[in-house]
Amino acid sequence: MPNDTAQSTTQFAQLIYTSFDDDSSSGGWQIKAETGELTPTERQALTSRIVTRFDVGRPLPAYPTQEEISGRPARLAYAPLTSDSAAYWHTVDAGADGTGRPGNVMAHVLLDRNVRCPSPLRPVQLWDSPKWLRPFGAADVAATTLDEDDLPQPGAGISVESVVQFLTGTTIDRQSVFRVLLDAVYAAMAGGPGIMLITHEPGIGVMWIAAVSYFMSPGAARRFSWCSHDDPNLAVTDLRRGTHLVVVSEDATTKAAAGQWVVIDDAEEPGIGQPGSSHRTSHGHVAVTGWSVLAEGVLESARTATKIIGDQDAIAAAVGDVDLSPAWPLAVAVRRDPALQEYHKDANHVVADDQPANPQAVDWIADIVAEAGAATAPADAPESLVRLTRAHTRGVGVATAARRLLQTALADMKWLELGPLNDVPQVEVVSLEEAQPVIGAALAQVRGQYPDSAAPEVLHLAVRIAELLGRLCAPESGPHRSSTPLRGLIAHAVTALESAATANILRADTAISVFTRERDLRPAVATLPEATLYQLDISLWAWLFGDDQPEPVVPANPYAFDRKLLAHYILATLEGPLHAVVGEKKDRLAADGAYLALDAEGLEDEDCRRLIDAISRVSHIDANDLAAMMAQQPSRIAPAAAAAALLYEAVPNQLITVLASRPNDSAGPGLDRFALTAARLRALHPATGPWTDEQLAQALADAQYVYDQFPSIDHVSMAADELIEVLAVLFVIAQMRGDKWANLQDATAQALAQRLDTQSATLATALAEHTRLGTLDVEWFAGRSLLQRIGGFDVPALLTEDEQGTGLEGAVLADLIERQHYSGPTEVKGLRDCAWEQVRSMGAEEAERFFEGYARAARAWLHQYSLDEGGSRRGFLRPNF
Repeated sequence: MPNDTAQSTTQFAQLIYTSFDDDSSSGGWQIKAETGELTPTERQALTSRIVTRFDVGRPLPAYPTQEEISGRPARLAYAPLTSDSAAYWHTVDAGADGTGRPGNVMAHVLLDRNVRCPSPLRPVQLWDSPKWLRPFGAADVAATTLDEDDLPQPGAGISVESVVQFLTGTTIDRQSVFRVLLDAVYAAMAGGPGIMLITHEPGIGVMWIAAVSYFMSPGAARRFSWCSHDDPNLAVTDLRRGTHLVVVSEDATTKAAAGQWVVIDDAEEPGIGQPGSSHRTSHGHVAVTGWSVLAEGVLESARTATKIIGDQDAIAAAVGDVDLSPAWPLAVAVRRDPALQEYHKDANHVVADDQPANPQAVDWIADIVAEAGAATAPADAPESLVRLTRAHTRGVGVATAARRLLQTALADMKWLELGPLNDVPQVEVVSLEEAQPVIGAALAQVRGQYPDSAAPEVLHLAVRIAELLGRLCAPESGPHRSSTPLRGLIAHAVTALESAATANILRADTAISVFTRERDLRPAVATLPEATLYQLDISLWAWLFGDDQPEPVVPANPYAFDRKLLAHYILATLEGPLHAVVGEKKDRLAADGAYLALDAEGLEDEDCRRLIDAISRVSHIDANDLAAMMAQQPSRIAPAAAAAALLYEAVPNQLITVLASRPNDSAGPGLDRFALTAARLRALHPATGPWTDEQLAQALADAQYVYDQFPSIDHVSMAADELIEVLAVLFVIAQMRGDKWANLQDATAQALAQRLDTQSATLATALAEHTRLGTLDVEWFAGRSLLQRIGGFDVPALLTEDEQGTGLEGAVLADLIERQHYSGPTEVKGLRDCAWEQVRSMGAEEAERFFEGYARAARAWLHQYSLDEGGSRRGFLRPNF
């Protein structure tokens, strides 16, 4: 069996469905045979509508005669399945099944895969086809099969003549009901509610279906869905699935459920309405259309009706008979017939309003259409809008009505300013190229009325014109769908947005769609100076992007002109008090804004740096994102954007490396320089080798710069451990060198020392490592430690000390000794010499006290650190930091 991707090349397919048992299957309801290579989807669509009960007419007796069997009624339903395909479901009572149970049904289903193919066939003509399978009894059912070439063909009972005779040839007035039925079908085929037709004679429902079918072209009739008979429950099911017309017999109507459908009784005398009004029936109202008005004239005589129906079919065939309005070919035929002059005015409206896309295919038809259009052209925009709304509801004549509205609206400045633009339907059928002359004339009117292109009225008018074009004109490629001159006018007028009053005028106009803001207004806003974009209000940004969310929604692939605008919108959101965005969502939004700015076309590098810097000042940008940005486009993002991350966060090495390699002169003052300096300091952690004199000088200068910034920095206590550690190491080195800025009495030094309270052990380890690498002198630490051991000397502390006041020196020396990296003196004399640098600056009295006490203190010191010959490191504890 072919799958759905292997569609059969044959136009027709068939299947029969019944209850049978041929000993080769499990028996029961199932497909007995099929032809035409049905796909699974087609098979499902066909079988899902099969009715497995039959209640048309009176049941046959238990032992029917052959005449009764041959004359038993049938049910035929027809419905399009797709735009190209349709199906017929023919069902009859099949008597008892193989088990003897009565009530079997034979369903013979025909699929037409190309109903758009030109053909004179109307589906109702197959009603009495002798090719429909009508077996009766189990044996007959079991023997029934399908012949692929033996398709149902039109029978003799349905024809133009039989339809005309049905409508005109009796003493019963059927024309009033017919006119109501035509208008109800017109509405149903345009998407309105279906019709439940109540009949009072057996089999008459098919003639009503035929009458409607013959008053439209064959192609239109193949879009008209119907069922010759439904019981109430099935009628409701069919109507809910979109069937246009179902027939229900009078005796079943008491069981029919009420619903959203039109009910017409073929035995009543409806009140016939005039054009622009409604017909009245016992069940409601049906809007009058030109179709029923024309039918009145056509049915004046059987001869006229037969002729006009023939002309109608020829006219439809001449223009291809695809997707035609049900009424249009008939209207052209009436309009062409001099004998129906009385109905030409009504025909003109149908010809003009319902015209297809290609009436120019035949010259004389094109002439009639042109004459009808000229005769019925609306006088002004309000009337044009009414006509377009009506055409849009019907689904026919939309292009003509849209062109008329475009012409009349663009010629009326008052309507453009104040007209109900909201009511214009979205049809998108007019060629923009075709509309250029009327667009140009409208723009000339705007310029003439408002010479100042920056006037608020100009921008408002231009955007409303763009909205009108967006609703009526077919799309161009790309985001734009308005004319180049109009885009130019909007680009000049958009400077009016600097005024809050102008922005309020635009925001208050509910007719300006999100699409017009995107297509026509935002590209113009993107040309405004950067200074202006910073001043736009958050509510205007939200309106421009049509957001009803508390924060901007960034699309996966924004337009090029939107990237800069979205970045500004995000900045305004992060700054604005009206849109509270917090936490991770705020951080992600900030990163999105920065990425958008980086990739924004038309945003100069300097402006990009300023925009990202502004975003980074009001919200956190993840350090990993900053690293990626600065690596990819370093000229478009200032180091300042990373200042906070470098001060407070654990950051990726990539960010540190990128910024540490930049020279100071690549950044301006303030946060730019701070970020570069902080990056160089953090690049020193962890220490991997001794610093050269040049590196040490640069590091000390960087440390002093950052140190000097501390008084102006909030939350120093939250600074990153790595930065604090490097800064403390360099502070100690500055103390060793006697640099004035490393002053423990300074408030900044005290803040740094306080920050080290939880980190002093790490600092001691870092100092020990720098000592091992040779950057620091172990003898300097040993000499200071000895002086502290003797006591009574003024030895300034090294930034932090333990509770016993032994100082940071002891922790550094203990670390070196414990890791067997100590390279200082291990005897008394050598330890004395380590202190000489400090001793020689002492007064005579202090020096004398040193020489009196150093030997005893040195021996105790060596013993404490297990450096004397008899000492033991057993039980040694590092000073508590």
